[in-house]
Amino acid sequence: MEIYRLHLLPMDVNCYVVDTHAGAVLVDPGDKPWRIAEFLEEKKLTPVMVLHTHGHFDHIGADSALLEKYPLEICVHEKDAPMLLDPEESLAVRFGAPLKPVRPTRLLHEGERIEVGELSLTVLETPGHTRGSVCYYGNGVLFTGDTLFRDNVGRCDFPGGSKYVLSESLKRLRRLEGDCRILPGHGEETT
Repeated sequence: MEIYRLHLLPMDVNCYVVDTHAGAVLVDPGDKPWRIAEFLEEKKLTPVMVLHTHGHFDHIGADSALLEKYPLEICVHEKDAPMLLDPEESLAVRFGAPLKPVRPTRLLHEGERIEVGELSLTVLETPGHTRGSVCYYGNGVLFTGDTLFRDNVGRCDFPGGSKYVLSESLKRLRRLEGDCRILPGHGEETT
């Protein structure tokens, strides 16, 4: 299994491509669907699933274009699912970003297992940035979205955010056992 990071501008979002023997998994394809598709073709990868850490526009923006090219399972926590359908909910309108609504195909919950090939991740509810923010934990990695960054944490001043709730989510992450790579939604990875 190999994990690639695509740094997508203008929002500096990280899209991760996880190469498994059963197909590629995309984590937070937020923008530049043509760049993501070019990368997939260059690496000869076929994507089968999209995992969203939350529903803000900068993490979901490439969904509709990718769905036109690939048959993908679109996964998001049930509390953030409305954001994929509503440009106001996803903050796309606030930031003047175009967003074509997409209906998620799988609504995620705490403790659910995501398994594709050798990839095995557990869904950890980590609200605070949004009501439905999640992290994906397994295979020695933690995809944190906008919950946790290198030397920083996600904003909690948008609708659905809460400083107190985010603090509780961070305490939960701190209790995870063992070492792992932290792959955030923005910025460089850490441990």
